[in-house]
Amino acid sequence: EIRRAGTIALLNALEFVKTNFDNEVERNYIMQTVCETCTAESKELKSAAFECTVRVVELYYDKLAPYMQALYTLTLQAIEKATHDPAEDEVGQQAIEFWSTICDEELELIEEAHEAEQEQPPRPPSRPCQNFVRGAAAFLTPLLLEGLTKQDEDDDDDDTWNVAMAAATCLARVAQVVEDEVVQYVTPFIERHITATDWRRREAATLAFGSILEGPSPKALQPYMADALNLMIRLMRDASVQVKDTAAWTIGRVCEHHILAITAEQWQQMTRALQPGEPPEAEGVLLAGLKDEPRVAANVCSALHNLAEHCEETRNNPTNVLSPLFVDLARALLACTERPDAGERNLRVSAYEALNTTLTNAAEDTKAHIAQLLPVIACRLEQSFAMQIVSNDDREAQNELQGLLCGTLQVVTQKLGDRKSTRLNSS
Repeated sequence: EIRRAGTIALLNALEFVKTNFDNEVERNYIMQTVCETCTAESKELKSAAFECTVRVVELYYDKLAPYMQALYTLTLQAIEKATHDPAEDEVGQQAIEFWSTICDEELELIEEAHEAEQEQPPRPPSRPCQNFVRGAAAFLTPLLLEGLTKQDEDDDDDDTWNVAMAAATCLARVAQVVEDEVVQYVTPFIERHITATDWRRREAATLAFGSILEGPSPKALQPYMADALNLMIRLMRDASVQVKDTAAWTIGRVCEHHILAITAEQWQQMTRALQPGEPPEAEGVLLAGLKDEPRVAANVCSALHNLAEHCEETRNNPTNVLSPLFVDLARALLACTERPDAGERNLRVSAYEALNTTLTNAAEDTKAHIAQLLPVIACRLEQSFAMQIVSNDDREAQNELQGLLCGTLQVVTQKLGDRKSTRLNSS
């Protein structure tokens, strides 16, 4: 307990010991003590010590080089141990956080170096990037991938942070730092586990693919993109809610970062509206996903939001890619906002945001359909004043709903321009 109190005291004091870190002898002593504490018997003590290493990265990245071999060994051992022993989860989280923080520092330095290079005349960056992540990526990435398989069985609590969530966050940052290089480390894991019988492995492989979509170039991902997206579409009908949830999130990431890789056939499989007399399986997986569990539907809303965002430059054109989808998307999103469980997982807010972005970036040929939304939204706003209010939560829910409806009304009236006054008067 005394050592733990001392370690926490050091953690809180690190910001104020710059003078000591400038002195090599004193810095060596501090780092030796921290590294020794990372191997203590007590999990609480180890966790606090790894927290110290995270703070050292934030404050003294430029002085880390002499200690990186020791820190590399300690953190990777801690991560590996956490993937085998659930009792070491918290220690593993802090060890992963060490590398996430290294990624953050190096991303900032890489961006700074790029900006310095673009100046005229080019200048050297004020601080060099030590490329610690690039040096560790081949050994760190497999441990992070294994960490992805340590999900909670019942992930109803969004705030429960664990090794799996920490590993996913770190993997996404590693992908941004090392870019194309990460693909060779991750794709074998995806190919091995994406069709596994164990839902944890399927979900981990799905999450791994989604996590590396920002960073690598389209050229590096192109050989895998078509097959991977076909699998994501299939996994949207998986028996596991966790797998469907992550598949929807991954499709959203594809829409955000690699939308041009999506084929016309894949768009049809994702956004096709159900026709009368057809079986439910004929409906596009994204439209069907809007009726799924709230967590799945919320990620589908994000995917549709990302799709609509890519149409910003064509919103004033006579038509764009949203036009043939517009009526079905708007109808499905409006229905989603009215779900009795729309208050869960921020679903109602996500659905209105997706609807508003779809309305904003729709082309000229959709304006007649947009005009038909005015009386619908105005009616919903009027009905919201009749909501039964018996508690502060009810009042907050009413305020939120009215704010969302007013936001949509504003988007519609801005989109319609001069046509709005006659429509408003008639409604």
